[in-house]
Amino acid sequence: MIDPQCIEYISDSGTYKCNQCNLLYTLSSVYKTDGTFSNCLLVNSQVIRDCALYEILSGGGYECKQCSASENIARYGFILNGVQAYRCLNTVSEHVDSCTTYKYENQNYECTLCDSGYLRSDVQISNAEKIRCLSTSNQVVEDCKHYDFDKPSAKYVCN
Repeated sequence: MIDPQCIEYISDSGTYKCNQCNLLYTLSSVYKTDGTFSNCLLVNSQVIRDCALYEILSGGGYECKQCSASENIARYGFILNGVQAYRCLNTVSEHVDSCTTYKYENQNYECTLCDSGYLRSDVQISNAEKIRCLSTSNQVVEDCKHYDFDKPSAKYVCN
């Protein structure tokens, strides 16, 4: 398969594969039904941070099939820029339980919308401001603007 952004091919066991991409692209592994291939992905819009293996989305674009083996990195499915797909989030600083939609800015993912039945809230945890999705049935306090996490009880309390 010819990649228009590939500028150098090498022979590998009788087949040719891309070895180097144009300036604004990076060589990435992409899973397809007939194997894994090297493709040139556009750095500023197609590359997914911490992704080791990509998969093509049916509507175009890419999602992450396998994240890199980095500490605190895991694969999650969510909406980003209107597209439901899998991406790699930091489990400590970025992933929010019950979050359905994220934005991506300055190399960081941030929860912008929670599942139905949850409210996106700012919570003080260990002297740091964190975003959490709180259950409207048993965690949200009416008219509360800010929450703290109470470690002994493992509950969110209105501050």
